[in-house]
Amino acid sequence: MPHRWGFTADLSPCRRFAARENAMPDVPFIHLHLHSEYSLLDGACRVKDIPKRAAELGMPAIAVTDHGNMHATIEFYRACQEAGVKPIIGMEAYVCEHSRLEKRDGRANTGHMVLLARNQTGYRNLLKLASSASLEGFYYTPRVDHELLAAHAEGIIALTACLGGEIPKIITAGDIERAKALCCWYQDLFGPDGFYLELQDHNTPQRVFYAEQPQMNAVLRGISAELGIPLVVTNDTHYLLREDFDAHEVLICIGTQKTLEEHRQREMNYSTEQYLKSTEEMFAVFPDDVQALENTAHIADLCDVTITLDEPQLPEFTIPEGATWDGVLREVCETRLNAVYADDPAGAERAQERLDYELGVISEKGLSPYFLIVRDFLDWAREQDILVGIRGSGAGAIVSYLTNISYLNPLDYGLWFERFLSLDRASMPDIDCDFEDRRRAEVIEYVVQKYGADKVAQVATFGTLQPRLAPPAS
Repeated sequence: MPHRWGFTADLSPCRRFAARENAMPDVPFIHLHLHSEYSLLDGACRVKDIPKRAAELGMPAIAVTDHGNMHATIEFYRACQEAGVKPIIGMEAYVCEHSRLEKRDGRANTGHMVLLARNQTGYRNLLKLASSASLEGFYYTPRVDHELLAAHAEGIIALTACLGGEIPKIITAGDIERAKALCCWYQDLFGPDGFYLELQDHNTPQRVFYAEQPQMNAVLRGISAELGIPLVVTNDTHYLLREDFDAHEVLICIGTQKTLEEHRQREMNYSTEQYLKSTEEMFAVFPDDVQALENTAHIADLCDVTITLDEPQLPEFTIPEGATWDGVLREVCETRLNAVYADDPAGAERAQERLDYELGVISEKGLSPYFLIVRDFLDWAREQDILVGIRGSGAGAIVSYLTNISYLNPLDYGLWFERFLSLDRASMPDIDCDFEDRRRAEVIEYVVQKYGADKVAQVATFGTLQPRLAPPAS
C-alpha cells in the first residue's frame, strides 16, 4: 500500500500480528525502551517491580529509559541485582534541533532519542548528558543538542525512539532525505553497532497518535535497507501489566489536570499495549522482523555497566605531607578532648575510650575525610558569621563534638554512636547541617571552589502520590 512517504507498506493486520510457529526467535526479547515512575506523571512502572517482572518473563536483562533523567538508576541497579537481572542503564533524551542554550520554540523542535550506556565510559557520558540537559538546556524539558551529543557519544548506543523521536518527526513531516542524512550522521557518531532504527507497533488504530506507526515502520525498514543501519524492536512501555492501563490513564490526568472524561474525549496518546510484554507477545506483533527482535538481546549483550555501591566517593581533603586522614582526625579530636577534660581525669578516660571506639569504626569505613570536610565548611561558615545548626543522629558521635561540628557532648546525654554509624551500616553517614536561608548559597560556593564543581551536587527529593492526596469524589 503506497503512502505519502515514498515507501511501500503492507499493512495487513493478519501479516503484522500472526505469529509463525517455525520462526520464533532463539533468544529472549529484551525491553530497551521503558519508563519508570521517574518519568514523572507519565510512567507507572515502579522501579522495584521492573526487574521482578522481567525475571518472571524469563528475560535476563532490561532497561529503564526515563524522559530526560536518570533518577531511577541506583534504585533500578539495586533491584536488578536482587532479581538476578542485568540492568541496562539508559535515558530517553530530548534532542533540540537548534542550540540547547537557546530558549525558544518550546517543545515544537524537540524530538526523543533513546540512549543506552554501553560501558563505563558510556555511563559517565550519560550522566554528563543528563546533567547538562537540566543545567544548560532546560526549557520546558531538559534538552540536549547535537553539539552535546557529539561531545559525549563514546560508549553510548542510540535508538530512534517513538513517533515523537527526532528522526520519526522529520519523516512524518515528509522530509525523507533530511531524515536519511541525519541517520548517516548518527551512524558515524555512534558507530556501525551503536545506532539503531526503532520499530514500534502498539496496535491502536483508534488512537490518532499511533495511527501512523505501521507506515513509520515501513519507512524505517526502507532506510535500513538503503543505508545498512540495523533495526531494533521496542515496546514503549509505561506500565507493567495490561490491566494497569486505567491506572496509568489516571496518572496522565493528574499531570494534565483533566478528568478521565475530558481526557477520553480528546486524542489519547497512550495505548492498552504499552505494558511489559513477553517475548512471545512481541514476536506476535513483529513476525517478519526476527533480526530486529534478536537485536534487543544483542544490544543487551553489548551493554555492560558496573556501578560501585556503598563505598564512599569523597573528594580529596588536603593534609600535610606524610600525614594520614585518620591521623589528622585523631589529632584534632584529642587536642580538643584534652582541653575539655583538663580538670576531669575520670571523664577524660571515659571520653578517650569512646573516641578510640568511634575512630576505629570511622577508620575502617574510610570516613575520616568526611568528618574533616564537614568540619572545614562549618568552621568557614562560622567565621563568616553565617548561622549554623546541626540536627540528627550525627550529634551522637563524640567525634562530631570534638571536631566542633556539634556543640553537644553525647556523653552528657547518653547518646549512642551506633544510631549514627556502625560497621554494619552500608550507607554513608549523614550529618544534617542547616544554614540561614539567605546565606546558604555562600557555603555551597565555598565548597564548590575548594573541592571542585564536579564534587558538589544538589540533592533531589521526590514525593509519591498517596491515596489521602486524592480529592474526594464529587
